[in-house]
Amino acid sequence: RHRDLGEPELGRGRGMTAPTWWSAPWEPGGSTDPDAAWTLLDQSGEAWHEAGTRVPFIVKWPGKVKAGSISNIPVSQIDLFASLASLTKQKKLDGEAQDSFDQLPALLGKQTKSRPYIIEHAGSLAIIKDHWKYIEPGNGRAYDSRTDIELGNASVPQLYDLNKDPSEQNNLATLYPDKVKALAILLEEIKTAK
Repeated sequence: RHRDLGEPELGRGRGMTAPTWWSAPWEPGGSTDPDAAWTLLDQSGEAWHEAGTRVPFIVKWPGKVKAGSISNIPVSQIDLFASLASLTKQKKLDGEAQDSFDQLPALLGKQTKSRPYIIEHAGSLAIIKDHWKYIEPGNGRAYDSRTDIELGNASVPQLYDLNKDPSEQNNLATLYPDKVKALAILLEEIKTAK
């Protein structure tokens, strides 16, 4: 989710006319209350839950981005590589930043199409496509008793419907084996792409 802040303190009096992009905590529904994102982290910034991914991406570019506009198109920080290359009319070299997608049209409010997927890494790899999140099986610790948090590692595949379960409490992998298989294949293709 990203939005333009219009004319708040960010950049005021600094003569900012170039793009200004930054991230801040949020909760589903768009709150910028930092405590709200905490619930998705399971009381820690190191759990698999979505708070590490679900942060607003704020864009301010007077004359280019409409003030107060909001988009729900997912943008990853890794997309800055391809997006800034596009902005500066640079070409990515073959094999360079393969998982970076040009999101400049989305950041400018000129596109409603999302990136095809998001990859997360925190012990095991995970892929988010549409509203589904698949976490591949891993043999890391499932729980850290020192911090009292679930780490997201499991010896079985995990599948979550992020629209209904953003804090990843209900593993749906056994109910949707075809979805698990499709996302596992896609993740493997991405991992082995050259």
